[in-house]
Amino acid sequence: DACTALMLDKRGLSMDLLLRRRSHRTLLLVDDDTSTRAALANIAKLAGYCLLDAADAQAAFAILAQHDVGVIVYEQYAPGMSGVEFFSRMRHMYPNSVRIMLSRSADPSVAADAINHGAVFKFVQKPWKPAALTVILDAAFAQYEGDAILVRSA
Repeated sequence: DACTALMLDKRGLSMDLLLRRRSHRTLLLVDDDTSTRAALANIAKLAGYCLLDAADAQAAFAILAQHDVGVIVYEQYAPGMSGVEFFSRMRHMYPNSVRIMLSRSADPSVAADAINHGAVFKFVQKPWKPAALTVILDAAFAQYEGDAILVRSA
């Protein structure tokens, strides 16, 4: 009955979303601050994520070329490129990756710029609470994995 209802409503299952594996949640952190990278490594380990990290934009591009990354966390002021510029590029190069911007600054114009460019999923100010960041990361992976796998066909 459920399959018939799907077909009659011209809906189907998106194969792209079905092929993404929940068991391999890969997270890329780009930040030159070693203490931030260590803190996120602890969160990633507890949550079961595969963490890749880079100190700057160039290293991040190299990692992204070699790995399937679901969530990218980028420090707005990381060396080599601003977070807004980096995510603007990522939105076109890796449109399915979910992007989270970190910032040590409380400047609301930074968050507004990132959001207005449509380049970020969430904006997180340092320092963060580990439990709150874990919730954000779980939501980002859920979006990447496509919890709503039903798509309407034309």
